[in-house]
Amino acid sequence: AKKLVRVIVNCNNKNKSSYTGDIFSAHNAYVSETKFVPFGVPTHITQIMYNTLKEKKCQQFRKQRLPDGRELTKAYTIDEFNIAILPPLSRDELEAIKKKQLAEGFNGE
Repeated sequence: AKKLVRVIVNCNNKNKSSYTGDIFSAHNAYVSETKFVPFGVPTHITQIMYNTLKEKKCQQFRKQRLPDGRELTKAYTIDEFNIAILPPLSRDELEAIKKKQLAEGFNGE
C-alpha cells in the first residue's frame, strides 16, 4: 500500500476544470494517506492512493431530444480521473534532481 507509483493524473470532471490539483485521502486498516495530487504533472503517489483514484467516478449530464421535440436530461457516470503510469526515475534522473536540489540549497529538512 505504501509503494510509490510515478503517475500523471488528469481530471475528467467538468466541475473541477479550473483546479490545479486536489487533496485526497485513502485509508485501510493499516495505512492512512492524505496528499495533494497535482493534475497534469508527473508525481509520485502511494499504491493505496492510486487504487482509490482509479475507483473514483463522477456524474455527468447530457441533453437528449425526444422524437416529440421535448428535451430530456440524462445522467451518466464516467471515470473521474485518467491516470497514466510512468516508468520509475532512472539513476541519471535521480542524480540530476539531487544536483538541482543541492544547487538550490535544499538540505533535506
